[in-house]
Amino acid sequence: MTGSGSRLSHIANYMAKGLQAEVVLSDPLQRIQVASSVEAAVTDDRMGAAPAIGLAMGGAT
Repeated sequence: MTGSGSRLSHIANYMAKGLQAEVVLSDPLQRIQVASSVEAAVTDDRMGAAPAIGLAMGGAT
C-alpha cells in the first residue's frame, strides 16, 4: 500500500481486516535516486509521490 492515504492512522490494519490479507506499506522511493535539488520536497511527501514516480517511470524496466 502506498500513496498519501496510506498515512492515515490505522488504515493498514483496517484494510487487512477488510481484505483478509496482509497489507504492507511500501516505500515508493526505495529503488529511486532523487536529485539533490528536489530531494527535500520529494522526501517530505514520499508516500504521495508514488503516482508521480509511476508516471515518470512509464515503460521503465
